[in-house]
Amino acid sequence: MNRTDFSVNPKHVKLRTAAFLLALAIAVGAFTYAITGLGRKSAGIYEISASRDEEAPFYQSGVTFHYSFEGSSGAIKALTNEVSAAYGASLKSAYILLDSENVYDNRVNIATLNRSIGQDVQVTPELFDILTDACAKTQENVGYNVFAGALYKEWNSILILLDPDDFDPTVNRDEAERIAALAEATNDLDNFSLEIVDRASCTLRLDVSQSYLDLLTELEIDPVILDLNLLRDAYKLSLLAADLEAGGYGDGYLVTDSGLFLSLSGFTGGEFCFNSYFAGAPLPAALSPIHPSMAASQFRVFPYEEDEPYYYAIAEGEHTHYRHPYLPASGTYPDVLTASVCISSTGDLIGACYENIRLGALTGADAVAALAASDSDFLIGYTLQADTEKIVYANAQALTVLTPADYGYQLQGLS
Repeated sequence: MNRTDFSVNPKHVKLRTAAFLLALAIAVGAFTYAITGLGRKSAGIYEISASRDEEAPFYQSGVTFHYSFEGSSGAIKALTNEVSAAYGASLKSAYILLDSENVYDNRVNIATLNRSIGQDVQVTPELFDILTDACAKTQENVGYNVFAGALYKEWNSILILLDPDDFDPTVNRDEAERIAALAEATNDLDNFSLEIVDRASCTLRLDVSQSYLDLLTELEIDPVILDLNLLRDAYKLSLLAADLEAGGYGDGYLVTDSGLFLSLSGFTGGEFCFNSYFAGAPLPAALSPIHPSMAASQFRVFPYEEDEPYYYAIAEGEHTHYRHPYLPASGTYPDVLTASVCISSTGDLIGACYENIRLGALTGADAVAALAASDSDFLIGYTLQADTEKIVYANAQALTVLTPADYGYQLQGLS
């Protein structure tokens, strides 16, 4: 059975408001309706809801689907039921497949591997492809680590607190030592192996060194090893989009609380908004037109509203550290970027999100500029914490598409 004992932090109520603001910011110009009641339906863009599910009570959290309808009221109602059913089934399936902590009856997922260390496990082709891709990215050692489940579990245990400042590594020596020990051991890839036992049957085996397991025991952390962490939502939306397209439901777009956007093959119109932060307030910084099969990943170090969960700031002398969910696998924040966006014109959401991870792991503005300028696959824009003026730095590809959002920001190219 899946684990059903849970508690909800009161701050999560405010997260819903922040997610709503994000959806508005991303779909500028796209007028949406909520599908409620039995009244007459007219053509327009509607938010699609998935039904509640006791087996996976949180599977809907953090994802929003908007769909464009045309035709008569009756046709819209009928298609709404079809799209909602297809969306809910796919979203639940992807959620369960990528869950690293909870196991489910008659399902093999990431948690199954975590609970079967040293054993052969046959997974689905979809999960096989995802995990082998995540492992390949881990080997590049540029800020991402698929074996960092325990590290992210520890970090999230701080972020969800009502008063996280007291446990921040900057002021709490015990927590600093825990994070440092976990990060050092996690980034020693000799501690882990995800072996392809048989490619044809998609059989994998996760092996973990005894010294690493002993460290988790010492720190009293459950052995959640495999975890997609910063790429989880990108893989999830990619699975979801593939299912929706296969079912013929391509006239919509998907948004996540984590800053991901994906328009399906039949959707166009509106503008994607890149948001930044200036003088203590979040502001729209740059706009990009939305076109079919467009994917975007946006990272930010700031909250959209005061006391938004998972975001806080802590001072160290004259320097302010901005804490947020996008922790590199090193276990430390470079404190360089305020916000960054990577846009793919071909729908490569995983690649766009991974590029954002690479940017966020760099320790200097020059290094960020060099990587962004050299990348020809993505439109990249970002803002810097050190800036005292409203500047969006953009690579050559982004300069041809992005426009300022009328809040005083200027676009500046990279040499």
